Amino acid sequence: MKLSAKSGRILFLLILISLSLLGFSQKNQSTPTPVETSQKVETINHSNPNQILLYLIIVFSLGLMTFAYREYKLKKSANIDLSLQKNEIEVQKHIVDKRNRDITDSLNYARRIQQAILKTSLRLEDYFTESFILFIPKDIVSGDFYWVKSKNNKILFAVADCTGHGVPGAFTSIIGTYGLNNLINESNLTNPGEILNGMNVLFKNSFCQSEGAEIFDGMDISLCLYDPATKELNYSGANLPLHILRKNSKPQPTSHIVHNDNSYTLYQLKPNKQPIGYIFEDTNYVTHEVKLMEGDILYIFTDGFADQFGGLYTKKFRYQELRQLICSMAKIPLQEQMKTLETTFKAWKGENIQVDDVTFMGIKIS
Repeated sequence: MKLSAKSGRILFLLILISLSLLGFSQKNQSTPTPVETSQKVETINHSNPNQILLYLIIVFSLGLMTFAYREYKLKKSANIDLSLQKNEIEVQKHIVDKRNRDITDSLNYARRIQQAILKTSLRLEDYFTESFILFIPKDIVSGDFYWVKSKNNKILFAVADCTGHGVPGAFTSIIGTYGLNNLINESNLTNPGEILNGMNVLFKNSFCQSEGAEIFDGMDISLCLYDPATKELNYSGANLPLHILRKNSKPQPTSHIVHNDNSYTLYQLKPNKQPIGYIFEDTNYVTHEVKLMEGDILYIFTDGFADQFGGLYTKKFRYQELRQLICSMAKIPLQEQMKTLETTFKAWKGENIQVDDVTFMGIKIS
């Protein structure tokens, strides 16, 4: 049995006092004379104070020893319980770590599959000498995707933002990529508005969504058809606009201006305010036609950049600042523009959590 240091000192002191009193009592006892015997008989009912104190100390010492032993047993039991809990925590931690590794390995494999699917589309730079795609997923896999296709000597290209991000968004992006390829290859569609109408039907049928459901799956998309021979562009969008940057000295491609400076103006072709798949209205997507000019720069981007929180006051980057940034980069090559966008995004985000996937496409017409 182990006692606490304080209890041990008290008990040791009591034992010393008891021994001292016992020795003192024995030392003062001698052979009684007749007179003393008579006096002892007279005081037989009177106890020796030292003996009474000794008895009290012994009783108190026994009580203290009993209390200390009880505390020792409780502490020992608590230590055993704590050890068992610690072992259980270690076992659970090992299980959680293994599951996390398995999930991460699965996600990394899913990322390779998603990257392979993205690479099945054509390379943008094969058709546009100056172009870039900035792709920054929030998680290992992404709900954003980009797509490029050639059909009848024309180039189709798109950027899409599927519902959610991570694994749910990645699954939806696979359906989106499949839908675009199927409508182009099997249905021979090339008009962007007609393609988006077909995508809308595909998503509604794929997810069996009904009005009043709590969860809706779909996507925002900007889809373009470009004819290099005539520089004619057809565009249709579901919540994602197309931006055209053009010199101020040239005619306006559209009347909707979102930003300008002394040299350049940023125009916007507006999309339908109807996402693909989860608005239950039979509205057809509008196809816009525009004549492009040499030196025009096209931009399509999802909302992940503008919605990112950061900066000194942890606020959103906002579209106004993003459009101003685009105009300020007008005179530098597109590859440098991509680096500027990436650097700006990371600096703005800082240590904050990335809120959404980021996809940014830039194309210069030559």
